Amino acid sequence: GIIENITKDFTVMPLFEEITSNMALNVSGGIGFGPTAYAANENAHSALALARQAGYSKWMVVLDDKSVIGPLSSATYLQYAIKSDDQNMHNLAVKLNIRTTTLMKMLAALKRFDSEIINAEDLALYLSITTRSARRLLSNLINNGLAISAGEEGVGKGRPRNLYRILIDKIVAVQNN
Repeated sequence: GIIENITKDFTVMPLFEEITSNMALNVSGGIGFGPTAYAANENAHSALALARQAGYSKWMVVLDDKSVIGPLSSATYLQYAIKSDDQNMHNLAVKLNIRTTTLMKMLAALKRFDSEIINAEDLALYLSITTRSARRLLSNLINNGLAISAGEEGVGKGRPRNLYRILIDKIVAVQNN
């Protein structure tokens, strides 16, 4: 309960904000919970690895049910499962040529958006992947009938960004079959 209170239910990392405002340091951290000290330590190591993967100065939490929360104090904050025993999720991930964790993270990111329409840059930001990888993922979704092209968005100079409508209902239907 204490950590939940300090982090405002795992949404912010006050210590991180204090460190970065007072010192020019990139500090990443992981918080782990578990039924035993050993399991909590393992989850903390997993959280730290995920924080480092997400970029500089990120903090992540891995709960005892292997769900991930983070990055704390970030606009790209998500909550998703780090693993799944669901065979349909695994099959869909294989079909899309991605890891099951990436699929779970993508579904969590899609829930955060106000719209089913997304561009590759925003998807890349939330998944902590390159824009090229996000385009490849969106292409795989289109090729599998789980997304459609939704036009373009002008962002100033240069080429307009392609927009994609993710067919979440179809993804859920594939998951449940």
